[in-house]
Amino acid sequence: MITINKNDLVKVSNRCALFIDKKPVLPALGSFKIRVEPDKIYITGSDQRSWITSSCPASGSTSSEEFCVPAIRFNAIMNVISQIYTDNESVTIDVKKTKIIIKSGDSKHDLPVMDAKEYPITTQVDAGSGFTDKGKVVNSIFRNMTKLVGNDGEGKNQLEGIYVQYDTDRQVMKMSGGNGSRFCLCSAYCTIPVQGFEPALIHHAAVRNMEKIFEGHSDICIKSNGKNVMISDHSTSIISRTIDEKFPDMWRLFNLSPKQANIKMSTTNLVQCINEARIHKSDINMIASMIINDDNVKLEMVNNEEASYSESYIKNVSGTFIPAKLGLHIDSLKEAIDATNSISVELVYGSNNGKTSGVIFNAIDTIDYGFETSVMLAVYKPSTVI
Repeated sequence: MITINKNDLVKVSNRCALFIDKKPVLPALGSFKIRVEPDKIYITGSDQRSWITSSCPASGSTSSEEFCVPAIRFNAIMNVISQIYTDNESVTIDVKKTKIIIKSGDSKHDLPVMDAKEYPITTQVDAGSGFTDKGKVVNSIFRNMTKLVGNDGEGKNQLEGIYVQYDTDRQVMKMSGGNGSRFCLCSAYCTIPVQGFEPALIHHAAVRNMEKIFEGHSDICIKSNGKNVMISDHSTSIISRTIDEKFPDMWRLFNLSPKQANIKMSTTNLVQCINEARIHKSDINMIASMIINDDNVKLEMVNNEEASYSESYIKNVSGTFIPAKLGLHIDSLKEAIDATNSISVELVYGSNNGKTSGVIFNAIDTIDYGFETSVMLAVYKPSTVI
């Protein structure tokens, strides 16, 4: 019989449950693989593409043993114990030949066990030193990326992934991703040079719950051998197969010209302008015209359904202006601003024979220190540089 702190075990179970499919391809993938050691308990969950293993201290076992239990039922029991039996601080698990008995306070639950040999083998990542940074920084980067990486990538699998690479010359870790209409690049400086890191394209599903899995005060390490990526802290690791595709050069696809305008503005003022211009509920998914004159910038919206017109000027803008009329998806614009995590942004757009195909928002005065963010948006008709 082993004894575990209830809150610790509930956290570990909830983390691993994030990787369990409700309709798994293989029956074993609907299970948790549990490994008991004399001083720890390890729980592994998988969706076949990614594996998560999380651990917490345990006592009472005199040997090592492995077994599988139904994941959804086990996690449901943990949460019932957590919510109802609040006075008891520990959970005991008694492992029998065909079942486990879970007890906490007056509660008692039985679950069948399966042979751990039926569980898919977890892939290992043999790589170099890896990129290590504070959990708050890494979590923020992946949060920004997953916000902007959607499923509307025009059927291209690579646009649903997050591309991670290490710039040896600049000693910077870069993470980029996007879809058919926007692209995001986050860069974090590495205080210690990274060795043996291979570029990798990670499926966004593997990292979309980073903040629920990793605590912000712990360092997080990312390693890659090109085929698999491992993201880990002191108690939890995620190993994910990479997407076997080449990530597109989005900066080239958006065709920005060397002749560029650079306009600085407050994110607060920009969001206020968006809210003032979008005055109708039916303005969702609409294209707004960003009108850039010699010394000012405004947003215009025409709502044909409501037979209405609205405009709003962005306050306190400065920089190098090239007169233009840019068609921007209003919701993508707001999501791009949110993803920069900054107090102010720099708007960059280029002129190519009187036209531009993309605009970039570079973060200035970031709120989450430790990395820089740039978000590129596609522009729609009308989009002309005057």
